[in-house]
Amino acid sequence: AQSNDHAASPPANATADTTVDASNSTPTYHQTKKSKAYTVAKALLQDGSLEDALSTLELALQCSLQNLTKLNTANADGQDEGVGDDGAGLELHESLAPLYYLYGTTLLYSVEESDVMMANKNGGGGDQDVDDSAEQGGEEEENSNENEEPQESSAAVDTDEDLQIAWENLDIARAIVTRMISEEEIQSYLQSHSGSVAEEGEATIVLKSNVLTEDEVKSSKGTYSPEEFKELVLDLALIHIRLGDLLRANGRNLDAIPDYKRALELRSCLGKFDRAVA
Repeated sequence: AQSNDHAASPPANATADTTVDASNSTPTYHQTKKSKAYTVAKALLQDGSLEDALSTLELALQCSLQNLTKLNTANADGQDEGVGDDGAGLELHESLAPLYYLYGTTLLYSVEESDVMMANKNGGGGDQDVDDSAEQGGEEEENSNENEEPQESSAAVDTDEDLQIAWENLDIARAIVTRMISEEEIQSYLQSHSGSVAEEGEATIVLKSNVLTEDEVKSSKGTYSPEEFKELVLDLALIHIRLGDLLRANGRNLDAIPDYKRALELRSCLGKFDRAVA
C-alpha cells in the first residue's frame, strides 16, 4: 500500500544492508523494530529526510515480503503451516507492522509539512507586496489566478492520494497489532497497571508496577516478554494518535476523537502523570 510517487529510486544509503535482516527463521514484530531498515528509516525521518525515509521503507517492505514468501514456500512441504500468520496473507504478517506504521506516519508528516509550507506561502508577504500587486492592475492578477488554479488542483489531488495511502498503511499496522494481542489481554494489562485488584490466580502483572509476575506474558496470539507486551500496547496507542492526526488533516475533527481517546486509554498504563499521557 505504497505510493508509486515515492517508489522511483531508493536513496544511496538504502542498500541491502538496510533492509530487514533476512534469515531462515520467521521474523517477528520486535525483530523488525531492531532491524537496520527500521532504524535507518526512523533516523531519516527524525532528520527530516522524508523522501529518503519513504524510499528506504518501500525497499524494506519489498525485501521483507520476498523473504516471507521464500520462507512460506520452504515450509509448504513440511509440517509447518507457513508464515501466513493465522491464515492471513503474507502482507499482514506481524513483522511488517512496524514498517507499515513508519511508512504511514512518515507520509503523513510529509503532507503536514506541505500544508504548513502552503499556508505560509498563502499568508506571507507584507504591505509592500500588496502595493506592488495593486500597481500591476487587475488584468495581470486575473491571468495569474488562471495559471495557478491547475497547479493548486493537482496539488490537492496528490495530497488526497497521499492521505489515503497513509491511512491504508496505518490501518494495516493497527489491524496487525490488534490481532497480536486481544482486547481482553489489553484490558487486563491496563487494569493491573491502574492499581485495580485482580483475583487470586488471575493476576499476571504486579499491581502499580511495570514488572510482570511471570517472565513472559502468554498471549492468545503469542508469547511476549513484559517489555515486549508493553511495547505493543504503547505502539498501538501511537498508531491511534496518527490515525487521529490523519482524520484532522482531512478536516474530520470529530471523527478523530475516538482514536485520541483510545490512545489515551492505552497510555494509561504509564500513569496519569507521564508526559505521554499529558
